[in-house]
Amino acid sequence: MGDGRFEGQVVVEWLDHRGADRNMRLREAFAFVDEDGTRWDVPAGAI
Repeated sequence: MGDGRFEGQVVVEWLDHRGADRNMRLREAFAFVDEDGTRWDVPAGAI
């Protein structure tokens, strides 16, 4: 049983740094493929 894998690089832009809040915007799309082969895509621009 594997853990899955990431595809692409996580490239982000920090939006604010207020206390515990650390919002960022994804600048490039990436994905996670779980151990069952299900792909979880995250589009560029997601916050």
